[in-house]
Parts: sequence; C-alpha cells; structure tokens
Amino acid sequence: QIDSALSHATQAARAALPLASRPCREVARELRVLVATSPYVRSINLARNGRLYCSSIFDEIDLEDRLQDDRHERLRLEAVTRLGRKPSLLFYHLSEGSNAVVVAINPYHLSKPLQWRLAGANSWVQIGEQWLDLRGKVHDGQPPRLRGFNYRLDSAAFNYSLNQGFPLSAVLTTTLQKQSTIILLILLLGGLAGLATY
Repeated sequence: QIDSALSHATQAARAALPLASRPCREVARELRVLVATSPYVRSINLARNGRLYCSSIFDEIDLEDRLQDDRHERLRLEAVTRLGRKPSLLFYHLSEGSNAVVVAINPYHLSKPLQWRLAGANSWVQIGEQWLDLRGKVHDGQPPRLRGFNYRLDSAAFNYSLNQGFPLSAVLTTTLQKQSTIILLILLLGGLAGLATY
C-alpha cells in the first residue's frame, strides 16, 4: 500500500513536471484536476529556480524549495506546513533542470498499514534520516533498537523501509498468550515421555 501511494505520487509529479515552465494562472486548474484524480495525493506544487511559485491549494505562492538539491528524485518527511497547524506530510520531489514538482502525501497512508499488519508501539517507517511512528509523528535521527528482535524490510521500488521491533519480554508474553495450549501440550507430552523413559 505504501508503494502504491508513492507510485501515484510519482505519476502525478511526472504529469505535472511539464507544467512547471508555464505561469501559475495558466496551470492552477490543471494542478487541481491532477490532485482530484490522484489517490493519496494531497497537493501538487511547482517550482522554478529553487522557488515554489504555484500550488494546487493556494495558486500563486513564493516560497523556498527546501527539497531542492542535486538529486533528480527525493523523498522527505516534514512536520510543518503553511496551514498553521503542524501535520506531518511526506513530500516527493521531482526535478528536471531548473523546474521541479513537489507532491505532498498524507503520512496516514504510510502509518495505517503498520497499524493493520504489525500493531504494537514499536513499528515505524524509515525515510532517510527520519522516521514516522504509528501515530503519524515525524522523528529525526535513528529509531530505537530493542533488546530482542528487530526486523527491517526495504522497499524495492522506493527509498524507504518498514521496521518492527519486538522487545524480548513482548515476544515471551505474546508466545505465552497465543500459544498457551501448545505449550501445555508440549509440557504434558514431555512429562509423559520422561515418565515412560523412567
């Protein structure tokens, strides 16, 4: 599902990139249509020469393109938006020459699959030096490593990984809760085998 959300973002960015050479008043409506027809995409923004100049939400804008660097494609989590609140957003940045497109995705689409499949407070999505927890909160730096079991699954299509940490105590508790019948059966059979051998 995360790959699907990012795939839709890349398709929207590629469709919008040719618009970045035109004035905002000419392309704002096309940007809104792209957002409305692209699942998972919250907004599409156009940039030229390192400045964001057009948005599917605000029309004409003038903001620094903070995602601009020498990479053609880039993923980044951000915890601050222009809306005044502080929701987390995942940005997909696509550039070609001096033109660029920034597509915003709600990280809900990243954290929700973790809640469905993995559960527990020790699941996260790692993107570069940042990671997103189950509540959708963005953290900088390295996520916690737990004494027990740590599992990482890298995406083959995009630069992110899914991570799950299992503390040893949680593994033992879960095993006792979910496999109590089998554990009792094994102990009983082991006791009977020991008695028979005696």
